[in-house]
Amino acid sequence: MKKLILVICVCLMSSFVVKAQSYTNLVGQKTPNLVIEKWISPVPQLQGKFIVIDFWATWCGPCRVSIPHMNTLAAKYAEKIVVIGLSKETESAIRAFKGMEYYSAIDTRGRLQATVGVRGIPNVMIIDPQGIVCWQGHPTNLSESVIDKLIEDYAKKLGNVPSNQVEVLLNIEESYDSQLEKGNSNSTEEGPSQIVDAYEQM
Repeated sequence: MKKLILVICVCLMSSFVVKAQSYTNLVGQKTPNLVIEKWISPVPQLQGKFIVIDFWATWCGPCRVSIPHMNTLAAKYAEKIVVIGLSKETESAIRAFKGMEYYSAIDTRGRLQATVGVRGIPNVMIIDPQGIVCWQGHPTNLSESVIDKLIEDYAKKLGNVPSNQVEVLLNIEESYDSQLEKGNSNSTEEGPSQIVDAYEQM
């Protein structure tokens, strides 16, 4: 009986660890290039702003639930941050979705998502104006106080950096394949069965 209880406890703990590790921790590291296949929204001005990448999908319930919260943050901190919803779905799927009021783009091959190790959505990664990852996590944990602290900490750090060294380290690569919107059978769009929604039970 004791062995059975121990096995159950281990299984539960393992499940928790898997859910908790839905992304690779890159905080403090330089971000990989932001790979954009095609912008759905107008192209944002990124110079001097925090970049908030919201990994999401239209079929993901928690993603849709968190969008109003992200809309609010994007509007309130418009002078300091740029929020970008990045999906692996097709252009037509994203354009058909209504309710997202921040910038939107697609990368149907999921290159950035794979590079930064995102294994569950929704997931947010914040990059400071120098291209350093400064926050990662579930969008519902991204509060105004968190953003205020990130901005404050960056301002303090900036005071110790010579102005001629301050530059945008984030590059944007656009490699849109028009064939994806023409029903190309080689499209790599992934559906709900291929990406685990790690936060569905939260």
